[in-house]
Amino acid sequence: MEPGEFAKRTGQVVERLAPKLPAQHAASMRGANGAGEWLIALDTLVGSLAEKRIPVSPEDYRDLRLLLEHLTSSASASVRYDMEPVLACLLRDVLVLRRPRPTDVGAMDEAEASGQVWREEVRMRPSAAQDRDTLARLVDTDASDFEVELYERAADPQVLAIDRAQHSHAGQHARHVRRIREREQRQDD
Repeated sequence: MEPGEFAKRTGQVVERLAPKLPAQHAASMRGANGAGEWLIALDTLVGSLAEKRIPVSPEDYRDLRLLLEHLTSSASASVRYDMEPVLACLLRDVLVLRRPRPTDVGAMDEAEASGQVWREEVRMRPSAAQDRDTLARLVDTDASDFEVELYERAADPQVLAIDRAQHSHAGQHARHVRRIREREQRQDD
């Protein structure tokens, strides 16, 4: 993600979620964002959402995850930001809502939210076969004991089968949801 796009997306998320926050948190977050301190702005935002148990939509959650992942991947060695506890806090303490439809009763329960996040993570991660192939190339050029151990784990048939099943399940669910939405759209038209 380019720096300009990252700044723009961060500003959009900050402005979209700021009205949900207490005034002092929103002001602090907007100030940090305006000064280019995006890590501080996002940390304030996510911390406030979790602390006050403010509901976020799946789209907001995905945007926050994308921005935090970008910060983590592009951060210098002196900046270490572990986003997993922050996102886990959002999932544990914040009610994740889906876009309401006429047939919806309300918010999804904890099991649905957890399943949705798990499926999203499965779809985003590379397959075990890709990991195996990458590690095989690494072991061919520079074989340390640790790398060989990683390759052996990635090449384990059981690991590959489980990974294929997880990717398949996530894909099947995504297709199922897409078909339901298409059916609802046709009924609405």
